[in-house]
Amino acid sequence: MNQAHKLLTTLLILFVIVIGSTISHAQVPISQNLKKSNPLYTNWAKFKPGTSVTLLTKVSNQGRELSSNQQRMTLQSVSESEVEIDVVTSAVLAGKPMTGSTMKIRYSKFLTDQESAVGEESTINSKVSTGKDKLNLFNMDLACQWTKTVTEVSGTSTTIKNWTCDNIPGLTVKSSAEMAGGISTETTLVEVDIQK
Repeated sequence: MNQAHKLLTTLLILFVIVIGSTISHAQVPISQNLKKSNPLYTNWAKFKPGTSVTLLTKVSNQGRELSSNQQRMTLQSVSESEVEIDVVTSAVLAGKPMTGSTMKIRYSKFLTDQESAVGEESTINSKVSTGKDKLNLFNMDLACQWTKTVTEVSGTSTTIKNWTCDNIPGLTVKSSAEMAGGISTETTLVEVDIQK
């Protein structure tokens, strides 16, 4: 596997961690039949198809930027049971653009038992704290919730902090991760296009 593929794989894993953390720490209402509602379905289903958000992730090693990754998520369809999102990813490694990728993500209305279990297991060896912040993005004052997760495995600590906002498609407005060896990531919402 060449360096570009390794980078894209690493960035995809980080994206999954951020989204997984969003699901596991969001307030998940329980329906009458005891299934857990999927917060990402509930969030995206409020918007019209064509609505999109763009997140920019920068990966650094001891303050030196190694790469950047941009993900544009566009709502394609909303049904009673799921939403479908197109995700277009592009990356820059050492100043050189890499071939991007496109994939579809579907969020069901309810979390499966497996998804619920993953959310619960993700905090077993972690210290989790939560709070509220007001962030100003795009000349809007956003009331956001944040979740900070510190995980220690074999003496190595990883700290992830996510900021989510209910009125932003996809929930995530900002995320940061600090890992062993000085590796860090910073994800920021850089564009929102809400269809009327």
